[in-house]
Amino acid sequence: MRNISIEEHQLIGDIYDAALDARLWPNILTKIATHTQAKTANIIAMDQLNPAYNLFFPHNIPEQCLMEYQESGWNVVDMKVVGAGLAKFGVGVPHTSIDVFGSIENVQKEYDDYYGFLQKWGMTSQLGALLDHGDFRWSVVGIHRPEEMGVFGADAAAFLEHITAHIRRALQIHRQLMAVKNENTRLYTMLDAMVTGVILLGNDARIHFANPRAARLIAEHQAITIQQEGLRAQNSPQNSILQKLIRGAIETSQRDCQGSHGGVIGLNSPHRSTPLLLSIVPLSSLDTWQDLRHDNIAAAIFLTDPDQGYHLSDHLLQDNYQLSPREVTICQLFVNNPNINTIAEHRGLSTESVRTYLKAIYEKTGQHSQAELIRLLMGLRVDFEHIR
Repeated sequence: MRNISIEEHQLIGDIYDAALDARLWPNILTKIATHTQAKTANIIAMDQLNPAYNLFFPHNIPEQCLMEYQESGWNVVDMKVVGAGLAKFGVGVPHTSIDVFGSIENVQKEYDDYYGFLQKWGMTSQLGALLDHGDFRWSVVGIHRPEEMGVFGADAAAFLEHITAHIRRALQIHRQLMAVKNENTRLYTMLDAMVTGVILLGNDARIHFANPRAARLIAEHQAITIQQEGLRAQNSPQNSILQKLIRGAIETSQRDCQGSHGGVIGLNSPHRSTPLLLSIVPLSSLDTWQDLRHDNIAAAIFLTDPDQGYHLSDHLLQDNYQLSPREVTICQLFVNNPNINTIAEHRGLSTESVRTYLKAIYEKTGQHSQAELIRLLMGLRVDFEHIR
């Protein structure tokens, strides 16, 4: 077991203070760099679909380097390449660039321009600990040296691993506090719970928020890429139409008029036989969402997988009609295929058992036939229907 010094205990306390006051991160990075004999250090929290949570604090990194890092897109390369490499080893465990890529020569071979950037700014020897990772997000704490200073040793790795657990908790606290400070927390919580994909765009067409369903659909279909300037369709002709619809929706919202500018587009993907459907809507057309103006939201995009079935709210069925979990499951199956034999086969039940469940559902919901139950359940869908 490592002996924890007084200085390290103080550093851990500083880390939790930084969860409340992000301005303290540069001082923490200075202490980390000093302890590990690193030339530079940084902490990055990047979420392409929810940029309000982004953090980026450097230590001893020139301003020109930081500008190049952002403008040349190396931040995205870092997330996609380095993040994916570190993810193979797991969250919270520090690894060097050699661990990730096999050798410095491999970095040169596979990522020549990126290696040139690292070499230019004296960062070719790296030790990083992944804090979080997903399709469109990552967070990491990293320390760096130029090649001539040599690789980081076991002591530096052990030190970074110990404090990484505290840094991860501090970032989680930061996200929670950011959510509490948001005046529209309830609305964003509702959007997170929706089974429809929702993306909110600002006046500059950049993404301000995307719910988990939108993130999954984008990752699964791969019909869209996320860039610094916003969404882009993989198919060039379709992208031209998408950008036109987005601009029209934003302009309509800025003029504060109830127009129909925006629209629906299906984006093709080489991974799916059916297109991903997007409905682009001006905020001015969404009366119940007008509070989002406070966050400079101008348009909303709803994403729907045409292959998905209908979805019902489990909580709504349980709270309003006192259905049991098994009865809710029967309803979910029934609304997509009202065939008793199919439902029985799917759940491993007898047809008589399914009829018994349906009889109880009829009584609790006040319906008297399959047709009436279907009509009720279709009215309780929480998925989104595109209007062409």
